Amino acid sequence: MRVRNCSSLCNEMPLAHLSAESNNHLRHSGSSDRIFGRLLTALLMAAILVTGSMVHAQDDDEGDGGDEPALPVHLKPNSEFVLPKGDIKRGDGRRVLLEGPDKKLVVGRIYVEGDKRYLVTMPDGSLVSVDKGEVSLTDRPFKVKTAEEMEKMLLEGRFEGFKSKRTKRFIYIYECSDTYFKAANMILETMYPKLVNFCKKQGLDVRDPEFPLVVIMFGDREGFDDFDPNTPPTAAAYYNNISNYVVMYENQELTEYSPTIALKESISTMAHEGVHQILRNTGVQYRFSRWPMWIGEGLPEYCAPTESGKRIRWKGVGQMNSLRMYSLLRYREHLGKKKRDWFDLEGVVEAQGLTGLGYAHAWGIVYGMAKSRKTKDKFSALLQDVSKLGPLEDPPEKGYYFRKHFGTNNKKNAEHIVAELNKGIKKKYVDPVENQTYFVAVIETPSSVHSRVSPSIAYLKKWAQGANEAGVIGKFWIQDFPNRTQARKARAKFVRSKL
Repeated sequence: MRVRNCSSLCNEMPLAHLSAESNNHLRHSGSSDRIFGRLLTALLMAAILVTGSMVHAQDDDEGDGGDEPALPVHLKPNSEFVLPKGDIKRGDGRRVLLEGPDKKLVVGRIYVEGDKRYLVTMPDGSLVSVDKGEVSLTDRPFKVKTAEEMEKMLLEGRFEGFKSKRTKRFIYIYECSDTYFKAANMILETMYPKLVNFCKKQGLDVRDPEFPLVVIMFGDREGFDDFDPNTPPTAAAYYNNISNYVVMYENQELTEYSPTIALKESISTMAHEGVHQILRNTGVQYRFSRWPMWIGEGLPEYCAPTESGKRIRWKGVGQMNSLRMYSLLRYREHLGKKKRDWFDLEGVVEAQGLTGLGYAHAWGIVYGMAKSRKTKDKFSALLQDVSKLGPLEDPPEKGYYFRKHFGTNNKKNAEHIVAELNKGIKKKYVDPVENQTYFVAVIETPSSVHSRVSPSIAYLKKWAQGANEAGVIGKFWIQDFPNRTQARKARAKFVRSKL
């Protein structure tokens, strides 16, 4: 066993790792150099060596340290991409000659026309903003790049050295692990036909994508940020209206510790952004159309629930989204269980932006109205209506579509939504916090035991650093468990064995 200074140890991932089955526990076997239990993989142990006095045996307070789930990202065009203004008209198939990325003339198709500028669709499906004076109208045909041409263009350009895979509808360009790629591939390929079928059942005019759906997967956060420095630091993935790409990255720190845990952190965002891309390429939603936020984000949340317990998978359109339900239950508990009018329907229906709780409410509205026999036909009519909003077109007013299709009695509508949510809780809800991966971290010295239980590696790194600063000398272990209850029991059993 190598002995390292705590400050350097805490900057590495993993600190130490032993993988366990769900019924594996930390058990005493008489050796001070081992955490006990049947191991499925090799035991990796590290030691924290710091200066200071010994402390009495103790079981430190638990610190969950968990973060709220990352919010989906609404990317705004950067300052170099100028949206047309004034009297907005659709392109209606008109074509222009303009200079392509290789400086050669190419035929583009007008997507949107403003007073002074066009948005033009390029042969690869991307959009460019050009001054009308820089292009000329043409009768030449618009030719979409084939999947083979797109793949070649990507691999010979910005993504040289990346791996690739083409399927019937998607092009995956990736430098992440094969495990991460296979998970994203499985979710998107499984979700596509079911999502399209759902849209058809809503009476929407669905068509096959004109362009290959490109998914870019970076191997780490650095590459993800370098690709677009304007990406918010909280973003884990996004769909870009301009490039038409979904872009994501693999959390290398978590992957090095456990690829499975890294996937659990990512699959919900993968699915959500995939829904955005599919809707905008199958005729359901125009790119740069300004859907009300509650439906624009609530519908992807409704269509993209995932499961990350024993199985890591996309659950299916309209299944319980336990992450969003958990947020609503916490909010209701905060207000008090006796408060009947806790659901903020009016505020979210008229919102121009959404917080984490707003996303949960948006999902709840869609879930309540789409699932109920009383309102599902009205919900389908609303989707057909909002789907007609063209690029850069705004709703007539805040809350317009909801009031038009469900009426103005917000109290009654909120009660209806809550009733549907309660039905879903009884049938399908699984607490995502209780059932996420939890870690037991232990610092064992000759005269003391310090421990923490948390779902957050970042929290445990800070805690270990604090031990260094407090002057604790000892050996450090960390082990993952499939849920909080098992982690707490294992921790308590181990600490008792040391007293």
